[in-house]
Amino acid sequence: MKVYTESKIIKSYCSFGEYEFQQQKVNPENSQKSVDELLELIEENTDGVEEISKAITLNKFIKLGVKDIRGRIHYEPPEVYVYIQQDQIFYFGIVESEVEDDFFD
Repeated sequence: MKVYTESKIIKSYCSFGEYEFQQQKVNPENSQKSVDELLELIEENTDGVEEISKAITLNKFIKLGVKDIRGRIHYEPPEVYVYIQQDQIFYFGIVESEVEDDFFD
């Protein structure tokens, strides 16, 4: 079975102007059965979540300084997302993992 986990994207400590994809450990507490379920959960706990190509066009993200960081992320995920929490921008990707069928039991 496939599960989906949020993984943070942070500024790189090694390279100026670049970012790092921090893959999270996959476990039942931080994974969901679908991308949509994961995005809904993130949205419930934030002030908005969008795929980066849309976020860079929306005023509420632009006001907080969203940047198009695609192409500057070490181990860049296929899609980059952005959410707002406490008037700050956070970037993340989603990791797809194969797990045992009883993963959530």
